[in-house]
Amino acid sequence: MEGTRLGASLGASWEPSGIHTEIGFSYATEPGVWNFGSRFRKGWDRIALSAEYYDDIDVRYASDLYSQFSASTLPLVGKDDYFDYLDTRRMRAGLEFRTSAPDLSLRLQFSYERHRSIVKSTDFSFFRDKIQRPNPRIDRGRLRSIGIRLAYDASRGPPALFGQRKVWAQIEHALGDTFSSDFDFTQLRLLAAWSLPTFYSRRIVPNTLDLRLTGSNSRGHLPRQRFSILDISLDGWNNPGALRSLVTYPYEGEHALGFTWEHHFCTVPFERLGLNALVRRSIGLTIYGGHGRTWISDARLARPGDAPQFQDRFHHEVGIAVNGILGLFRADFTQHLDRSDFVLGMGIARLF
Repeated sequence: MEGTRLGASLGASWEPSGIHTEIGFSYATEPGVWNFGSRFRKGWDRIALSAEYYDDIDVRYASDLYSQFSASTLPLVGKDDYFDYLDTRRMRAGLEFRTSAPDLSLRLQFSYERHRSIVKSTDFSFFRDKIQRPNPRIDRGRLRSIGIRLAYDASRGPPALFGQRKVWAQIEHALGDTFSSDFDFTQLRLLAAWSLPTFYSRRIVPNTLDLRLTGSNSRGHLPRQRFSILDISLDGWNNPGALRSLVTYPYEGEHALGFTWEHHFCTVPFERLGLNALVRRSIGLTIYGGHGRTWISDARLARPGDAPQFQDRFHHEVGIAVNGILGLFRADFTQHLDRSDFVLGMGIARLF
């Protein structure tokens, strides 16, 4: 944790020229330091050029489901912080291409980053004492890399409400000693999330099946700040795609594979049972499951320091959710199949 953060940003766009600029700064009370960032983007018809500078405290691992802001409420109410942190100075330049298909894009990117470990600075909480875990030690050094990302995204709204239809794959190659990089690795990451109508497809809200596959693989010495994770429940709050029977820290590793599925039956089960009172309140059922694991080399596990969240086998879970509680929420009942854990959680109800 870094205490309270106060900041402001200023942005401007010039639509005829396709130029957008943004400058921001913030102050983190516990490290007692000022942080700065800026962005520039120039767009043409199907090409965009961008540049970014960032000097701030950043999260150690990237999450596909949660932002740093959305997870920030947990430590404030005495819960485990979802993220770890490191000190980052980053400069990036990118070139993005869009095809005639508006949902398909290709991005090329060059990054220069400097990473340093930081010491946990506070355990502040509004409601109860909670000792947060220390920030794990990272692989300190300079990282210069090139990356390519190919993405298709036809999603139309928040995933929890509308599902997703997107696929992306990206590869990052650290440039090694040739370009004064302290790291030499290649990492491939991919994500595919798709929503399919199943039964009662002529209804306004048909039954749907949501599938989500995530994976990563790497070669060379991958620094810990580039480990991949499998997202989990945000201390009982569940986003689609999370492993819901875990509520502390996500699994992480040099390689990862995760698969989640959920089928939304809407009100059909209660219609068949003749429970019209529940049908009139749009109460429905969903069944779901999650499976996955990460891999870490024996040499990395033997390294002294903070042990990552890891198990040397696949994680399996299944569950059932009641949708439409108070019109907007869902209650999740998840069984961890590898052990006897039974977990209650909640989230936003699927609407379409």
